[in-house]
Amino acid sequence: MPSANEIASEEQKCIDNLCTDFKTKMSDDLHTQDFLNGAFLEMLRLMNKLLDLLKKVLQQLKEKALKRAGLTEEDVACFIEERVRAERLC
Repeated sequence: MPSANEIASEEQKCIDNLCTDFKTKMSDDLHTQDFLNGAFLEMLRLMNKLLDLLKKVLQQLKEKALKRAGLTEEDVACFIEERVRAERLC
């Protein structure tokens, strides 16, 4: 898993590239569409990569929290179900 510095570096590189492309291509009306298509695709790729990384980190945190509490996902689901039933009775 990449470190926070590696992620920040990659984000900064993406932003720098977008700024450079923006200045170059937006100054020429013929290249406006090229820039917009390329820029949005590049940003979407980066966002998807970061979301995948976040999902992995959250999964690891969940596993550690369950282990520390000595619970399984099924235990938590049962507790939630019991709580919902108790709320309905009130």
